[in-house]
Amino acid sequence: MKTDRDLIIEAVEEAQRVLAEYLEPGALRSAAGTIHRLVTVLDRPELVGAIERMKASRGLRLVK
Repeated sequence: MKTDRDLIIEAVEEAQRVLAEYLEPGALRSAAGTIHRLVTVLDRPELVGAIERMKASRGLRLVK
């Protein structure tokens, strides 16, 4: 099973690929299509949940 960290890293890497394809010289560009692909990558329920859990865990922590 993937950790929250794994899910977040994979989503960021996929979003970077989407942007790289959009910025590639000579590529057929569609801003609307690129935004749609980014939303598809970044607005997945499991990713949103992972981000929320990581944000919540940044609260008080026991320091040894």
